[in-house]
Amino acid sequence: MEQSDTIERLQEKASDLGRLERHLGREQVQLIVERSKALEQAERANKRPKRAFEMS
Repeated sequence: MEQSDTIERLQEKASDLGRLERHLGREQVQLIVERSKALEQAERANKRPKRAFEMS
């Protein structure tokens, strides 16, 4: 049952992505996703503790 719920949620997310691509255009959606990933990566890097030998 849990697996079917997960599949249903993923299918809804895929449908939502398709709606966004039709409205905004595939390139625009891809650009937004790439920027979001880069921002998340930068935030993770800032949360990492600095090592003693690193210069700030």
